[in-house]
Amino acid sequence: MIIGSSAQGQTIIVAAQSGTPFCEECEKRKKALAAQAAQAQAAKDAPEETQDAPASATDVPAPPSAPAAAAASNSAASKPKGGAHPETKKAASFGSTLHSDKPGKLPDQLRQKFPETQLEFTKPGQAGQDVKVVGGKHPSEYEGSTWKPGVDFGDFKPDTPSGRATFKSDQKNKWQEETQLLPYDPKTGKLK
Repeated sequence: MIIGSSAQGQTIIVAAQSGTPFCEECEKRKKALAAQAAQAQAAKDAPEETQDAPASATDVPAPPSAPAAAAASNSAASKPKGGAHPETKKAASFGSTLHSDKPGKLPDQLRQKFPETQLEFTKPGQAGQDVKVVGGKHPSEYEGSTWKPGVDFGDFKPDTPSGRATFKSDQKNKWQEETQLLPYDPKTGKLK
């Protein structure tokens, strides 16, 4: 899951509709639980060693069905997880709204912060960073700016540990260009 990208909204909606975890930690936990369930099932299904003749194929239970395996891998199946969790849906929807190029939203706030800079914003559904500096005064030249000189791309992320982790992962795995983290308060929607 790409938290903060322009494609974030659609990705999160699809993940929420399917109940698919969209963060790396959720996915790691899901895989660990599935592996534990598989090991437990294998141990349970393993024939006990006896002096009798080997077990025939008819003595071996059939593997669990996909729904049974899914239930076994998720001990709290009744509680929504990942993108299906109501709080996650709410946060994802808020993040998508903040990325829209409308008055008061993140692009507008960035323009106000850097009024002499020409910025280009990636449209929802398009891959890539959220912001590109295309002309004018570079954001690093403003007094008190933390924008790194020479960096012409920026990406909005919630100012949370998972937002920073997603940014770091995106920088390493998705983007070739060095990118400026543009953190925002996930409760208020204000750019920091």
